[in-house]
Amino acid sequence: MPFEFDALRAEAWRILANDQLIEPVLLERFLALLGSRLEASRALLLVLDKDQFTCAQEWMAAAGKDRDEPLPARGGKMPVAATGPLLSAGDGRGFPAGILDTAADGVLAGATIVAALHVDSRAEGTFVLVRERAWPPSAAAFLSEAVRMLAHAVGRRRAETAMRQSELRYRIVSELCADFSCSWAVDAKGRFSFEWSTGARNGLASGFAVHSLTSTEAWLALFDAEGKAKLKDLVRRSLRNEPTVAELRTVAADGEEYWLQVHSRPVYDAVAERVVRVFTLMRDVTERVHAEQALRHERDLVRAILEASPDGICVSSLDDVIIECNAAAWRFMGLSSKKDMIGRKAFEFVENIDVAVATNFRDKVLASGAARGIRGRARTPAGELIPMEHSLGLVRDPSGQPFGFV
Repeated sequence: MPFEFDALRAEAWRILANDQLIEPVLLERFLALLGSRLEASRALLLVLDKDQFTCAQEWMAAAGKDRDEPLPARGGKMPVAATGPLLSAGDGRGFPAGILDTAADGVLAGATIVAALHVDSRAEGTFVLVRERAWPPSAAAFLSEAVRMLAHAVGRRRAETAMRQSELRYRIVSELCADFSCSWAVDAKGRFSFEWSTGARNGLASGFAVHSLTSTEAWLALFDAEGKAKLKDLVRRSLRNEPTVAELRTVAADGEEYWLQVHSRPVYDAVAERVVRVFTLMRDVTERVHAEQALRHERDLVRAILEASPDGICVSSLDDVIIECNAAAWRFMGLSSKKDMIGRKAFEFVENIDVAVATNFRDKVLASGAARGIRGRARTPAGELIPMEHSLGLVRDPSGQPFGFV
């Protein structure tokens, strides 16, 4: 029985009334093609992207030995390729599994594809017209399945496109924020399998063959016992859905020491009730760690010099409050510990000093950076007076601004 095109359109709109995946122009194009070919060719239309269409062509060509009588191609867009059974089309050759699943449950179950026609390859995708032998028992059932398969194909293609775009955005952000990043899938047993990685930058690019780091064993091999323990702890915490940061030391093949800051961000699947993926971002923080080590070494050296000096040395703020001192200083003043001196005014310990003299002395230091020669006597808690001479130097912060005296 021939179909009325208006009835076909009305049925399609009824089925897709609440479906936001298909634009009107795409549906009209589908209906026009289906309406013009339906009675003559008993055809069904799928929408694939270009890569999927190429895979379909290859599969159909490979199945040529089992083909039926070839049908002439319409429009000369592609040579006719005969095929085998539809249900074998998804065996690793790239034909969209979701479309095949729908077909297996619908009108094409058990059917045999005998020809395909490349109709259009614009931005909406590639139209593939599939002819079938088996005519469904109900024309309405055929139409319903045809439109539903169109919606499924378009929805799947758009979801895949959105996923690719999302992954591209994530890769770009990852490359901008990190020297190296990668993604790991996690199975139900907590085992990690490598998915993808970005290119490496800075020291990671020159010191490591990051393209070969595609297993947890390869990563563990980079580190010593302490680093291995930290990495294993990072994995355990990731499986508990805990974002983690760790700094690990390693030595590259060229003998250079590297410090890597590793950020782990797990992805939890509420349905599976477990972590299903872990994203890892890595930064080369070697320069920063070495600078911190040098700073600590310099601080320790200054502390050693300070404590070894036989003279009492105090560091005070610009308003003369003592913020640091060595052992010689608090012992000289007859105090029992450093804490007895911290927080007190420096000139508290000087007997009968003239305030104007002290102020002029400070102003001279602020102007020239250092001064010597203010003499007086220090009074201990026991009342003992000890002769002393004050020498004062200005202390500046890294920006060059004065912040205290020594």
